[in-house]
Amino acid sequence: MLKRDGGKRDFNNLALYLPGRLVRKQAAGAFERYAKQLPTLNAAVSGIKNIAEPTEAESLRVWDSAFSDYEILMNGGLADGAVRRKVLAALDASGAPLARTRAALRRSFSYKLGRWIDRGRKPEAIRDQRAGKCGRKPKAELTEDDLNKLTARALHLRSVPAAWRELMEAGELSAGVTQSYISNTASKSYCPETIRVQVAQRVGLVQDIHHGPRQAKLNGPHITRDWSDTSPGDWQQADDVTLEVYYWLERDGVPQVMRGQFLVMIDLRSLRILSYALHSENNYNATVIRGLMLRTHDSYGLPRNGYYYEKGMWKSARLVKGRDLPTGSEIELEQTENGFRDFGLRFTHANLPRGKPVERVIGLLQAKLRDQPGWVGPNEMREKYERVQKLLLQARSGAVHPSSHFLHRDEWNQRLEEVCEAYNNEPQQGRMLNGLSPREFWDRHFDYTRPLMRLGPQTRYLLENHRRPLKVTQKGLCIPVGKIRHWFISAELGAHVGKIVQAYFNPEDMRSVFVLPSISSKEVLIVPAAPTLPAMTATPDQMRQAAKACDEFRQPARTVYTEIKTHFPDNGPSPFRRELLDPEAVEMGREIADGKAAIKQEENQRTTTQRKLNKYRSRFGGTRGQEAVHPDRLMTGYEMMEEATDE
Repeated sequence: MLKRDGGKRDFNNLALYLPGRLVRKQAAGAFERYAKQLPTLNAAVSGIKNIAEPTEAESLRVWDSAFSDYEILMNGGLADGAVRRKVLAALDASGAPLARTRAALRRSFSYKLGRWIDRGRKPEAIRDQRAGKCGRKPKAELTEDDLNKLTARALHLRSVPAAWRELMEAGELSAGVTQSYISNTASKSYCPETIRVQVAQRVGLVQDIHHGPRQAKLNGPHITRDWSDTSPGDWQQADDVTLEVYYWLERDGVPQVMRGQFLVMIDLRSLRILSYALHSENNYNATVIRGLMLRTHDSYGLPRNGYYYEKGMWKSARLVKGRDLPTGSEIELEQTENGFRDFGLRFTHANLPRGKPVERVIGLLQAKLRDQPGWVGPNEMREKYERVQKLLLQARSGAVHPSSHFLHRDEWNQRLEEVCEAYNNEPQQGRMLNGLSPREFWDRHFDYTRPLMRLGPQTRYLLENHRRPLKVTQKGLCIPVGKIRHWFISAELGAHVGKIVQAYFNPEDMRSVFVLPSISSKEVLIVPAAPTLPAMTATPDQMRQAAKACDEFRQPARTVYTEIKTHFPDNGPSPFRRELLDPEAVEMGREIADGKAAIKQEENQRTTTQRKLNKYRSRFGGTRGQEAVHPDRLMTGYEMMEEATDE
């Protein structure tokens, strides 16, 4: 198109957008009226196979015939002006694209006629020789290898001119291209237009793949979904986002400003917001996700089919989904952990963000928050709202109280409820709702013949308590929640050491758990948390209570040990015959043993006394002639000296 425009860049000219070369349409029979007067020209025009695109030889023949007829008419005595007008009118009416305009046709006729006469009336005299005499050599075209090198370097440098300059300076392109173009251009950003167009097209083709398979999938073709077989209440979907608004709250008496984490649960078909959770931390965990699911259950019930989440934590959280077992593994039910799947719910996960309708819901919510105080925009790191950033610095430094510029968490929570309610009542023109609001679509298309399941107060504990098969160890029952390990012990649990039991626990309340010895057992054990005492300030009463709890947990083991102790080989029937002893011999052996014990005790006493004397001698020094004093008297003297010194 640019070539046809001739560099004018007149893009309002609609002829540029039409295919092929345009030829002026002539009225029917316009050329026939000149056929008898210009027979040679008529024969040449009739010999053109494609009048819209004549070859160079055919165009040359038309010009030569026109000049021949012109000369014949001039020799017949007609005026030059009349003959010129007649021949030009015939050429224009022929339909052959000899010139772009009639004015250009007149100029070409005069120029070519002069050359034709001056050079012996030969057709070669009027051949277009501009291509051979323009002083330019035809540029060599890029080879496939050149194109690949330029594309790879342009992807690496993120610039086609930079890639062209580097490869030309290094001489890595083909010899024809290197000789056709200069490498030391005046501008380092110069790149021939024909080269730039070719390489840019190739770069655009592979750029997403160069970034990675995920980028290629995001910008590539996608699968269109038909939602006709899904009704409101079948599936629920949730996602998280850090909203673009700052709020404040107090922690330990110190105000803090933050954005927090916003988790929203929607009905997948009607796009209705069912509930949300505002988590005032930089990160959230599986406990927050589970709490959002329980909150949704309390208001709307469990979905008929299941949940449609993203991957990452939403897929791996055992508190939500349980634990996936290897395909084909044969494991008993007592050893499985199903999470919400215990209630017949399924979990499916999206591969890409565009596969989650909740992303669009979050985008519509974000658009409704732009007028809220503390809004910082969708890209706070790069797009700075200076006034808000200044207020943030002042609030965090303590120069001003956050309440003067930001909403409190309770106020922000109330505002979010209003925004979600406004979203649910706003009609949407998309393919899924077709002009209805999420609430209207829910009310119209909800299948009331298939009501949702919601557990009552008597059975809700089954939902809020997560079941996990765990082994009771010698130290008790350990339940890890995130990075924290919780220990539980009781006298009843001590009888099941070494067994795999079914532990039911509420991640938001780990003060106690209830345990079933087996999944079909009717015996329920309420097990309190193991005592946790201050490291260095525990009172004696606290220590006694903790020691008592540990002793009670070990009591079943001690009871069993007492029962089996009599069955050890040392306490069983002896393999030796009874010994026949003389009473006098027995008495003599007893006297010998008592005498040895007395001697040993006396020896130990002397050793102890001597050790104490040595310590006193090192402390108070010795006196002359004390070797003759009895050790007991020396000990008494030293003890008196010690008492006097202490006073």
